[in-house]
Amino acid sequence: MNNAQSYGDFYTDLTKGIQRCESQISDFLVKDLQGEAKIMLGKREALMEMRFMLDAYRREEDTNAG
Repeated sequence: MNNAQSYGDFYTDLTKGIQRCESQISDFLVKDLQGEAKIMLGKREALMEMRFMLDAYRREEDTNAG
């Protein structure tokens, strides 16, 4: 497995995790569980930051390789 494929797989996993968090946030809000929704929102933000950092690292690596 090459780096590009590894990055792609990890990016996809992060995206799926973000989507799961968003679904759970919605479920918690429907059930009036704001505390749990707030915790899940923090997890979503952390995953989004990781995805952003991965994308930035990949772009930098592509620039250095080219």
